[in-house]
This record gives sequence, C-alpha cells and structure tokens, in this order.
Amino acid sequence: MNRWMLGLVVCASSLLAPGLTEAQVANADGNEASRPEDPGKTEITFVIHAYDGVIGGLGFARLKAELEKRGYSCKIVRSPKTKTPNEDRAKAMIGALKNVAGEIVLVGISNEGLYMPLVAAERPIRRIVMLNALVPTPGKSFHEAFDIEKVFATKFALRLAERAPGLSEVCPLKELPKVEYVYICGEKDDAIRPEWEQRAAREYLHVEPVVVKGAGHANILWYVNEVADAATKGL
Repeated sequence: MNRWMLGLVVCASSLLAPGLTEAQVANADGNEASRPEDPGKTEITFVIHAYDGVIGGLGFARLKAELEKRGYSCKIVRSPKTKTPNEDRAKAMIGALKNVAGEIVLVGISNEGLYMPLVAAERPIRRIVMLNALVPTPGKSFHEAFDIEKVFATKFALRLAERAPGLSEVCPLKELPKVEYVYICGEKDDAIRPEWEQRAAREYLHVEPVVVKGAGHANILWYVNEVADAATKGL
C-alpha cells in the first residue's frame, strides 16, 4: 500500500471510526521498549490511540519506533466502534492506563482531540499531543460550537464530518483540563483547514502551534522526526 492510499484510509478512519467498548494496551510490533532507568527521572509513557485492524497500528508504527528510540515507553491502545466514541474511548483509555506507572503523554490525531481532554479530567495526564486535531468546547458538541464548513478543507472531509458521531457528542466538561498541550499541524492539511487548526491552538489551548512544513492530514505521521521533536520537547 503506497503512502497516499495509507493516508486516505487513516484520514477516513480517524473521522468515522467511533470510539471504544474496551481497549487493549498493545504494541504495533509486539515489543516494548522502556526509558533507560534513571533514579532522578520519572518514567514517561506515550500512549497512542489506534483503530482496530492492521491500518490503525501501521499508521503509528514509525512514530512509536522513533519515540522508543529516544528512550520513551510507548503503548498503542486499540479500539473497536461504538456510537458514542468520545465518552467510550475516554472510559476505555482510563481503564487501560490503570496500571501504567509514571507520567502519561496522550497522542491523538484528527477527531481524537475530542476525547483526550476527557481522560485528563479523570486521571493525571502530563501532556496532550494533538496532531491535526479537533478541539472540544466544554458544554457543546463540535457541530454546535463550530461551522464545520469553515473547519474542514474539502467536500470529502466535510461529508465524513457530517457522518462522524463524535462530532455530535456534547463535551461534558465545564472547562478544559489544565495540562500541558502540544498542537502539531500540517502546513498543507488537506482535511482540516490549517488556519482553523492554528487559531484553535492559540485561542482554545493557549499554545503556539508547531507547523510541520509540507505535511498534510494523515501523512503527518510520516514526519516522525518533526512530530517526535515537538511531542517530547521539554520533557
């Protein structure tokens, strides 16, 4: 499968595949690498959500390998579909992280930005890394908070957004959790408008977005060095 086809499938999956009924903490290649022991440092684990099936794991495999090469533990939580993806994904992620020691960094792409703050509201999370991600509005659904025609970049992406159940879920939070946020966006995102992403990072997360030159929506996962640099900066 070439990069264009993989990017298209991951893009469609990230908008449509709804949530979790249960989650399994797993690695894309079945191996696990841990941060070298250092009594002066807290263990930091990157946790990535991926959809059930081969594509979900493959999409993040290179990023996982790069993070492990840099000495971090990295786990992939896989998920099946439900009709309330944000709520169910958050509940299952919280369960999957129950026995994970140390500090947690959540990583998600596209509509996964809607569930990650729900996890941080229920358990300690050091950092949330959003890749070309939607940002939730407390007390509203994404459809209520935004004109999606001004958010999504193409007719195809707009049709996916109209059908995605997670965009109709009301965010139950009163405010976004006060954790570290890192927002990484592709300069040439072909699903979500880059200008919306950058404005959302500044106005709602109060951070300066990291813009990856040349990257699109799903294929931002191929820019592993740039993504890993931004995701790990300051840890």
